Amino acid sequence: YISHCRTNAMHGHLYQCPTEHFSIFLRNSCNNRLCPKCQDKHKMEWNQKSKDLVLYCSHYHLVFKLPTFCYEHVTTHYKEFIHILFATAKKTIAKIMDFSFDEDITTGSIMVLHTHGSLLQLHPHLHVLISDGGINQANTKWINSKKYLFNWSDFNSIYNTYLKKELSKFYMKNKSLSAEFFSSIQAIHKSICFISEKYETPVHLIDYLTKTVKGSSIQNRNIFIMFVVYFR
Repeated sequence: YISHCRTNAMHGHLYQCPTEHFSIFLRNSCNNRLCPKCQDKHKMEWNQKSKDLVLYCSHYHLVFKLPTFCYEHVTTHYKEFIHILFATAKKTIAKIMDFSFDEDITTGSIMVLHTHGSLLQLHPHLHVLISDGGINQANTKWINSKKYLFNWSDFNSIYNTYLKKELSKFYMKNKSLSAEFFSSIQAIHKSICFISEKYETPVHLIDYLTKTVKGSSIQNRNIFIMFVVYFR
């Protein structure tokens, strides 16, 4: 259990110096991928590596979601739905870039997949940190956008169009799904993506994503041990 991590409920190891002047007994970790104690080191490593990787220029924060009617099928078709999420996000961003620049550019981006929400409910969605502009194909010049890069209505419309195509392909390969699933695909029109304002640097966005990467949103203060009392 996560709540038992590094407590007296776990086994441990005795460490001492060769002359036995000093010794310490340390309890074992649970090594659960959701444990905040065990994953804290990995979170910090990811945070620093990401900050070393990104370009210190203006960035946008995008979020792509799956429609809720997909959720009941995600556990049985996990790889397919995650592929759809990444593929449609990539195509949407590429199309927006084609509309926004007069020449082909290569942007800098980081994509982070979240499978659950803050309450640990199933909620597959994709966070994208993307630079405002990119380098030209000759790798000789950085080109900034001349306007606000992502118009929300166009952004949402393009994403929904690609999403409908990918989900329709998925349905044709999985006819065992109900006809209601296909009807729900055709009815997609609501906002299932998010776009932030333009930020001057990506630092605080990376800090935000670090909270739930390499583990979960569980924090030490959310963990408690429940004692059960039995009466005869």
